[in-house]
Amino acid sequence: MPNEIRIKNFRDFVEKVQKLEADTYRHRYVFRGEGKYPGFEKWKLTPKIFRQMKDSYGKKQIYRESDLIDAVISRYPNIFKECKSNLEILLLMQHYGLPTRLLDISFNPYIALFFALSGDSSIKEHYVYVIDTEKINEENNKYESKQGERQNNGWEAQKSVFDNTVAVIAALSRLSTTEQDEIKNLKNNYGSMKKELQKFVDGNSSTEQSDYNNLKDFVNSKTNNLDPIPYINNYKNMQAAFNAKTLNKEAWDLILIDVLNSVIENYDVMKNLANKTKYYNPGFDQKIKFEDLDNDYIIRPHFSNDRIKNQNGGFLLLNALDKSNNNNVPEKYIDTVWIIDLEKGDDDKASEVSRQEFLEQLRYMGIDQSFVYPELENFICTDYLEVVDSTLKNAKGE
Repeated sequence: MPNEIRIKNFRDFVEKVQKLEADTYRHRYVFRGEGKYPGFEKWKLTPKIFRQMKDSYGKKQIYRESDLIDAVISRYPNIFKECKSNLEILLLMQHYGLPTRLLDISFNPYIALFFALSGDSSIKEHYVYVIDTEKINEENNKYESKQGERQNNGWEAQKSVFDNTVAVIAALSRLSTTEQDEIKNLKNNYGSMKKELQKFVDGNSSTEQSDYNNLKDFVNSKTNNLDPIPYINNYKNMQAAFNAKTLNKEAWDLILIDVLNSVIENYDVMKNLANKTKYYNPGFDQKIKFEDLDNDYIIRPHFSNDRIKNQNGGFLLLNALDKSNNNNVPEKYIDTVWIIDLEKGDDDKASEVSRQEFLEQLRYMGIDQSFVYPELENFICTDYLEVVDSTLKNAKGE
């Protein structure tokens, strides 16, 4: 569980920030400020698209991501016509305050503090989350491949909107809920199969190589005979080498990667994901690795409006395929939670006075509503959500 530190006044907050900056390198940490909202859980950072919200009838619902995106593009085609990727669509939707799988973050802790304290004055609990980008890097690098594209430096958590792996994860938003669930299940099966294959290679399996006539039978036994052919182009040569036990471990590792990825490419849902990615990325080679689908990324948009510049903002893009996280930011990414400990009074006036004292100090730093929100962009959100509410009410269940 992340560290929990209570902040009693603005000076206390400044000291915590200064200590954090003194103890580490610049930009290692990013920040997220939140007030307690309905359904809020302290240790769970959840993108709005995955939160349980209430429709106009007070009924709990989770928006269907792909339906929601299609509806808003159909409603406002002129606004989205310049988008050149699925990620840009998500970024623009986020810009207008619509639910997406993106989570706003800032590289400036004082901006995060403003977000934690602004909004509904009746909210009495306020949090600033300190997110460690190094932990995101470690998670993204946990799969080591001998293939050339991963031989060099470790991948960084921060990615541009042009990155192919980011394009694939953004394209997940265009799949139906059913298709996303299918990929979750396939991903789990892939992990189990990979572990079994590695046990076999390392000699830790109770299965003997001689029990199988060839590699085809072996892989079929691990995929429940789900038509994983063809595996790779030089199948016959590889099969002969396998049977003759002439492959060394490094060669076999490469074969494992090819076999597993070839199995995956035969599933229709993966082909659909590749097609959704390729739609905006004509140069995309349609090769999707499950290791990449495990990754989450911090995005710094290549286009920056005044709001993003002033907020020193970015976004955390979640793959949302790990069932154990339930579409939340993995807890392991959160280093510390700063809890803004406002003074409490019987009539809540003391709390509001304390909140305003924090906001006043931020104003002295030039951080206020007009600085953080220099543009009037939320005009779409209310109108749009009314349209989406009625659209999704009539949508068929998946």
